[in-house]
Amino acid sequence: MGSFDLGEYWALFGDALEERYGRKNRFEGGFARIKAHYRQMQPGRYRRNITADDVLEIFKDDLPYEKDCSKPDHCALAKRMEETHVADLIRRLTPDNYSKKLISQIRYCFRDLGLTAPVLHHVYPERYAMCSHHLASLLFVRGRTVPEFYVDYCEELLVWSKEKVLGPPDLNVAETEFALWTWYWFAHGRSGNRESRRKHFTAFLTDRWVQDRRALKIARAWRGIDKLDLARSYLDTEPTVAAIIAWREFERELKRVLGHEGKMHQLLHMIDDSTSATLPDGWTSERIWQLWHRTGPGRDAVMHRGSEVSPEDAASIVGLVRSFVDFNRPA
Repeated sequence: MGSFDLGEYWALFGDALEERYGRKNRFEGGFARIKAHYRQMQPGRYRRNITADDVLEIFKDDLPYEKDCSKPDHCALAKRMEETHVADLIRRLTPDNYSKKLISQIRYCFRDLGLTAPVLHHVYPERYAMCSHHLASLLFVRGRTVPEFYVDYCEELLVWSKEKVLGPPDLNVAETEFALWTWYWFAHGRSGNRESRRKHFTAFLTDRWVQDRRALKIARAWRGIDKLDLARSYLDTEPTVAAIIAWREFERELKRVLGHEGKMHQLLHMIDDSTSATLPDGWTSERIWQLWHRTGPGRDAVMHRGSEVSPEDAASIVGLVRSFVDFNRPA
């Protein structure tokens, strides 16, 4: 394989099913059956309301869902679907728009995302997916609420369907998820030997678009996070990164307090009696110099000579900077 192409993995979906479940031919027939069955509920001239019987079609043994999801009780499901008018809610979803409010109401009927997602996946395969939490983690999908999380997941797959399906056929969101699941199985599952798994894993990690997209998702996930909280989150795993973030926040705050954009040695010369009111007790030019140069290997040694900071020193740096920054913040 050359550049990471989900189209190639979509072609291998049947093989992945066979390796994962051992029932390739039967499951391929099941996917064809359920696709035809739900076509009559999709937007179009002959669209009809979904029923509990339609939902339970998903759990027949010619599909793998019964192995990973809990099959609902027919009578209880039918009662809840009638009481919540969920068929009308599903009809109000449009194939070209995501509505978190409607998804929240639909999820209330089906109780959890584990049933909501398969239903929407089959009614609107162009826009909605099954929602694998393994893939969601891989794609850095986030959300403050379950509907927000699910919409972000589906929107992300829509982006991948346009960017990482490099040739015919075009894939919808549901098919893109299956293609990505196929890659995940070949890269992380029991398929093949270690070298084969490494090949698939490397194809994903070394693709430039994939790298850039994942970096963008990480940046968006951290947007709005207090930088010192971010530094603290790295103390145990990446203490040097934690220290670098804290030093940067310290420099920004010191420049703000002194009203000057100079370098650190210039800022130190500006600290005298006239600025003592804006600094925490005990924060002299000497203490600031020690924080910058003498805590562990020091900022310059880390930034310019590749030195590493210990977890203990990083915790000290982050704590000192936090106290300095909080001193001038409004109560």
